[in-house]
Amino acid sequence: MIVNDISADNLSVDATSGASLTVTGTCSMVDADASSGADIWAKDLVCDDGRVEAASGADIDVSISEKVKAEAWSGGTANIHGTPKMTEIEEGSGGKVNILR
Repeated sequence: MIVNDISADNLSVDATSGASLTVTGTCSMVDADASSGADIWAKDLVCDDGRVEAASGADIDVSISEKVKAEAWSGGTANIHGTPKMTEIEEGSGGKVNILR
């Protein structure tokens, strides 16, 4: 699924079971969850704050500028693009969070 040029205050994005979701636009706060091999491609979704969780082989790419809480578990990968001023990162069981400046 592709969602282009969204503009929102609070945005929730969920993908599971191999689903692929592409999102572009802007938001104040994003809550992104991906699991079971799903992908959320949102590098061109630029948000102020975010909570991101990737688990069980899922991948998430998103751009966050201010504050992010990112978690990756069981082979999941969360790629955070931008220069967030505050970061809280949790990784476990082969999960990886990358801050890509």
